[in-house]
Amino acid sequence: MSIGVVERKLLWGRANNLCAFPGCSQELTINLDDPESRVLGEAGAVIGEEAHIRSGRVDGPRHDPEYPRDEIDTYGNLILLCPTHHTMVDKDSGRGYSIEDLEQMRVDHEAAMRATRSTADEARRRVAERVAASAKVWEDKMLVEEWQDLTFNLNYPIPLLPDRFRSAMLETSEWLLAKDWPSDFPAIREAFGRFREALDAITAHILETFDRDGEQRWELDREYKRIGWNPELYQELSTKFQLECAITWCLTIELTKAANLVVRAVREDIDPFYRFDEGVLLARDGDGIISMRIVRLEHEDHEWGEKLPVIDVEQWRAIIQAEAKERSERPDAISPYEMASIIDSRISRQSRAE
Repeated sequence: MSIGVVERKLLWGRANNLCAFPGCSQELTINLDDPESRVLGEAGAVIGEEAHIRSGRVDGPRHDPEYPRDEIDTYGNLILLCPTHHTMVDKDSGRGYSIEDLEQMRVDHEAAMRATRSTADEARRRVAERVAASAKVWEDKMLVEEWQDLTFNLNYPIPLLPDRFRSAMLETSEWLLAKDWPSDFPAIREAFGRFREALDAITAHILETFDRDGEQRWELDREYKRIGWNPELYQELSTKFQLECAITWCLTIELTKAANLVVRAVREDIDPFYRFDEGVLLARDGDGIISMRIVRLEHEDHEWGEKLPVIDVEQWRAIIQAEAKERSERPDAISPYEMASIIDSRISRQSRAE
């Protein structure tokens, strides 16, 4: 387990980015295990340390064998210190400072910091903590840590979806429908709005075109497999399947772009180091045997407040069909990344013409 967005927001926000050791109040810079933090430290910045009150190591300072392992990296077991005082409290296996000492040290420091903030600043801090918590809820509901598995299944030559992903998508869609994001965090509000639009579009598509295939997964329906000898109908249904494959792949691209817009928004509105170690969400495609590809998908040039094209699946179908006809190719033979770019370009041109 590592320190997450909620824990970091609580720890640094309530401490005002200052060392909690009495009389120190050294302004601190966030420390991560990366070259940038080392460069900042070498330049003279004091790197803050997210110190553990109880060590997770058996031989570490103030180790408590009865303390839950899954709570070691949570806010309740952390205190923000400068390197000097972190070394001091951990010296001699922490004999000089008990668990109770450090817990009270943090309580006193946070109370003093709270007293320095205006009512408006304190209110914003509290809202920011709630928004950070909502970002973590989104991660958990949407199974964000399994994003490559989700996209690999949807990008498969015959798109499929394990039941747990389908359930996660439906649950997240309902959760987002009820959310009212605070106007003080415009990037968060916009990004989650776009993600909800993309998620609603792909879940509606899945509900309409996927059928259960076994007990634990769903698959894009292949009607052409269930008919008798009828070449004309077979060709019609086969072409329909190819078109729905292309739609599924393009919607998966759009969903990934929207998810990374959320990552960017959380970084800009809440925590500049959100997913710094993990990075953005990557999509995976291929058949898992002959080909495999991992791609990074983002709305790279998007400016906050700039409207993205509405996701109109019927319009997408028309564009894909027209492009396939023009090329004399199957709808699913064109690269989905190229097709997604074509869709964006044509919709943008239409919008400008209107």
